[in-house]
Amino acid sequence: MCSCVLFQVHTKFHCRQAHAPGSDTSCLSFSYDGVTLASRGGDDTLKTWDIRSFRKPLGQVTGLTSFFPMTDCCFSPDDKLLLTGTSVRKDEGNGKLVFFERQSLQKVYEIEVADTVGYTYELCSAESLLIMFPDHI
Repeated sequence: MCSCVLFQVHTKFHCRQAHAPGSDTSCLSFSYDGVTLASRGGDDTLKTWDIRSFRKPLGQVTGLTSFFPMTDCCFSPDDKLLLTGTSVRKDEGNGKLVFFERQSLQKVYEIEVADTVGYTYELCSAESLLIMFPDHI
């Protein structure tokens, strides 16, 4: 069973079914406003949670292939976007950086990673991505 736990001296929030049983929760990332938590799972999902009512996700995106138990997610500095990476098996295409609108989780942009790298699991800071790709985001 895969679960997410937020601690505050004692266990304050616990959602035992945050991601599919048997899969890893590879990343937890807080929004800059401190109210929304994003979680990335080995069940190929990205979910958002309101930490004030932590029983079920605000939203989720499925089909985000992840072959690595360390796939990252993060919020953009203005808190408007949420991004993560996807991965592929060797010689089966390219991994991607995928950008979602924070509130609706609608995909707004994706960037393919060079074919020499089949995975995207560790993101540099969102600020760095905005500097590297200012015309695309």
